[in-house]
Amino acid sequence: MATHTGQEIRLWEWAQQWERGTPALTVEDEQFEDCTFVGPGILIFIGGVQFFGNNIDGDGLWVVDTDRGYQGAIAVRDCTFSNCTFVNVGLATDAEFIRQIYATQAQQQ
Repeated sequence: MATHTGQEIRLWEWAQQWERGTPALTVEDEQFEDCTFVGPGILIFIGGVQFFGNNIDGDGLWVVDTDRGYQGAIAVRDCTFSNCTFVNVGLATDAEFIRQIYATQAQQQ
């Protein structure tokens, strides 16, 4: 598992890795701590994501059906985000995980 600490991660740089004709870009088995994610962009959590003490605006959370594909979103599987900040980034996931994110945010305050 790759670990990223204190980095600024620009989603447009990740998106450049995608090659036409291949499946969606997927970030998998990564750990992010104290990182800042900079959009514009959308991360779609498709399973196994852990989310602890992060800073995201409530309107950046989108409920979606994670069993279907979405054009332009970067898929995220089996990753951990701790104390990260999301700037101009939409996070798409199922309703249950969004409830868990809100519960974590409420505990911090």
